[in-house]
Amino acid sequence: AKIIALFPDKTGSEKYSDIYSFGIDYGFIASEEKSRIVSDLTYLIDPIANEPIKYARADNLNIPTRITFLSKLSHITKKHFSIETSLKLKVDQVIDMTTNLGEKVNLNQFKVTKVNNFVPRSYFPHVAELEIIFGKGNKEKVPYTSSSEFSLFYNGLKNNVFTRNDPALILDHRSETMADLIGEMNVNNRFIKVSNSYQDFERMLSVFKPKIICFQMENETDDMADDDRLRIFGTTTFSKLINKINQISGYKPFVLVFNQRSRSQAYRKAYNYEQIIVNRKPFNLFTLDMIMDEYQEQYPVDESTKFLRPPDPSTIIEIKDKIHLSSISENIISFLFDGELEPFTTFKISNPLNIYVTVIPTPEASAHYHGFISNTNEEDKMNLRKLVNMFIKADVQEGETINLKSIKELREDIVKGKIEELQAMRKEQKKEYDKKLKEEKENE
Repeated sequence: AKIIALFPDKTGSEKYSDIYSFGIDYGFIASEEKSRIVSDLTYLIDPIANEPIKYARADNLNIPTRITFLSKLSHITKKHFSIETSLKLKVDQVIDMTTNLGEKVNLNQFKVTKVNNFVPRSYFPHVAELEIIFGKGNKEKVPYTSSSEFSLFYNGLKNNVFTRNDPALILDHRSETMADLIGEMNVNNRFIKVSNSYQDFERMLSVFKPKIICFQMENETDDMADDDRLRIFGTTTFSKLINKINQISGYKPFVLVFNQRSRSQAYRKAYNYEQIIVNRKPFNLFTLDMIMDEYQEQYPVDESTKFLRPPDPSTIIEIKDKIHLSSISENIISFLFDGELEPFTTFKISNPLNIYVTVIPTPEASAHYHGFISNTNEEDKMNLRKLVNMFIKADVQEGETINLKSIKELREDIVKGKIEELQAMRKEQKKEYDKKLKEEKENE
């Protein structure tokens, strides 16, 4: 599933931009052209069968561009930050990141020590543990934050924080379960993930190894085809779940089966697994709360880690990076990026464009990434058209490139000057060519 955000207008888009720190895949404002929005969304669903709307495009550009990935700060220790993000980070990678922990905290550089090592609470596909690199920061803002200074800050951090309970994963097809748990996942100290897809659940099972698994049992019928049995959460899927658990060495979670009249002991014997508890009632949040409370009493949590409680602004982080913009139209950019970006990764380009970009899947292999431009109003589109038309009129040929020092130079006056430089260079090249041609004729 992909998360789409609709903003009332450009002001609303900027005011609620923190929504992107929960893992929004694509956002647009209500005033945007409806046909383009439909075209973008149908392409995102099936890029092979559909094509995006084509607008005039400026090619052969080389514009270094600073970008920002809005991400989520999940929990911290005195030496590490754990984040949720759309970026596929690698161990030992050093990233430039700004936090929102207050004016006294100036930490900008972090080293990736682990990836995909905990259950995310947001909708981002990736998580990572980062080691704080002390003594690196922006001197113009505040002095560098030292390890001892951050320890003092950490010890005094009491508002909107909690210590972690071990996560529960839930297999339940019912939409009301998803709705009931959205707030619980984000604001309470219950680390819960809901899945209505067994394939997705199996992936999370392997990566996160939840201590509690809740299974809302559905009834299979004798005339049901094998494929249909795998689509529901019945005895066939439950057998697959227990087999998967047994394949993971040293892993013995509690498995809670809901909506079944059989006794727990009968299930334990039938599936040869002792950690099964059966409940006759359908899955509900109240029962899960009681079970997790009892679990926490028996297995105390590690209080050296503090979890931040969204939607507190302190959970919003910005990972800084750069791209090289190579083409731009009213709705799509192409660019080079030193790293790996997965489809639906979203980032922001600030002044002078003030746009969001969602990386789109491309049916054919390419060295360039492509992304849909979103959150543009009529004024934004008019400015984009004007710049694109200026580049097109310059008739930039293959082998020629319009270079800007940064995206901040993507202004009408500077672009006009760059085009005049290109035209002057062409005249000079033609003059040199004519001179050389004349000399060759005289020497014949």
